Amino acid sequence: MATALGGAWVRAGHQVLVGGRNGAATAVAAARTGAAAGDLSEASTWGEAVLMAVPADSAPKLAAEFAAPLAGVGRCSTAPFPWRPARTGPS
Repeated sequence: MATALGGAWVRAGHQVLVGGRNGAATAVAAARTGAAAGDLSEASTWGEAVLMAVPADSAPKLAAEFAAPLAGVGRCSTAPFPWRPARTGPS
């Protein structure tokens, strides 16, 4: 998800930084998208928007860890949100 969205943003002319916990994987993702590479701290302070493409169980911890640098920054998350079935479908 991060590679697809980050690559689309690069192609649209935006400056993008891919940040991750694994430096080698981050470098590969950045190279595939044409983005810069950095760690999570750098990513949390880069640009006007932050995409959190992380497993659902990691999202709350990372959001709390980077709450201060992410204050006032546009954010979106690819982590799925739990839903419960209702008679008319998901609610």
